Amino acid sequence: MTAPALLANLIAYSIQVMVVVAVGAALVRVTRLRAPSALLAWWRLLLLASVVLPLLQPWAGPPVRMSGGTIDATDGAGSQAVVVPWAGAIVFALAAGVALRLMRLVRGLARLRRWRQGAAAAEDRLDAAAIAGAEGDAGAKARLCLTHEIDVPATYGTWRPIVLLPQRTLSLPPASQCDVLRHELRHVRRGDWSRALAEELIAALLWFHPAVAWLRSRIRLARELVVDAEVVARTGERRRYLETLLAFAQADGVPPPAAALFSPPHLESRVDALMKEDTMTRARTWAALAASAAAVALAGATVVAALPLRSSGGGAAAAPKGARERKVVQKVQPTYPAEAKKAGIEGNVVLDVLITAAGDVSDVKAVKGPEELRESAAAAVRQWKYEAGPADTRATLTIRYLLDKKDDPER
Repeated sequence: MTAPALLANLIAYSIQVMVVVAVGAALVRVTRLRAPSALLAWWRLLLLASVVLPLLQPWAGPPVRMSGGTIDATDGAGSQAVVVPWAGAIVFALAAGVALRLMRLVRGLARLRRWRQGAAAAEDRLDAAAIAGAEGDAGAKARLCLTHEIDVPATYGTWRPIVLLPQRTLSLPPASQCDVLRHELRHVRRGDWSRALAEELIAALLWFHPAVAWLRSRIRLARELVVDAEVVARTGERRRYLETLLAFAQADGVPPPAAALFSPPHLESRVDALMKEDTMTRARTWAALAASAAAVALAGATVVAALPLRSSGGGAAAAPKGARERKVVQKVQPTYPAEAKKAGIEGNVVLDVLITAAGDVSDVKAVKGPEELRESAAAAVRQWKYEAGPADTRATLTIRYLLDKKDDPER
């Protein structure tokens, strides 16, 4: 697939994702969905839908081809269009951004390893009863480490999970230490690290899309809210748990580059959620999720139909027999370049153009003709407007440059 075609697909895909996420976010407000577990499931569903959108839609084939005829260019004055394509450079920049984000992720993992190696074992310094109580409630165990490198607790690892605890944990009372450990070990029990890592990979691949970054932040917050709710439901000590959260309120968080691997504290939102009771019944929650999913599916189908992704298909398809060729409704006359006219250069410039269904000329390539005349022909055709059609169309245009005999220095 050529760079312009790839860029066109990326733009169409980005708009598709933006519509899906925007509709999904609006429905959360409309339905007043507040249950942490429902929100987490919903945000994850939107992220999954965004990732698999290219697989869920039928890719449109290459545009049909029609002959565009021959247009004579005069050697009089005319307007000049601004040339903008730079498709290859844009695609390269996007790919470079992906590489940089992946490198940042790798650096974060390396930083975690160094932290673990420099951390001190916490089992002998924390309250033994608090550790035992947290492990029993969470149904999970992990290696506990104390470090000066972070200001808020963090958990990572799948097969050998590690809980990194800031030094300030030692100043908390045993009950609060137990709450901290319950929270982190709940993450271990739920396998949140693997999911968080997968989300970071998706965010790295789609780093250029603000909707994906926003979704990732919503998922991070919802994950913390779910675990907060589980701990409070287990202990029944909402006030004490709030005080434990506030003990970390002045923390600066995890420094980069490992910051991307952990959820930011979101303390204000978490405290606010714990102060409010969710009054929506389970049945209403499921009904809201089902209705929202149907609405998002409809919005997705609509935007996919309006902006389909296109396969390269090995070339443009021929126009069906009997199909009516599209007419030009707005034409800009090519300007005869002064230097070419002075040098006595004339001839035919053959252009391969893509005409969108709306009638705009979005891709122009000069495939034949004098180099001195190609840009003039392409610049003019980019400003043309065709009648709307049922699908994108490729056309071959020939711009014929002829010098007036009285201006030809050889005549």
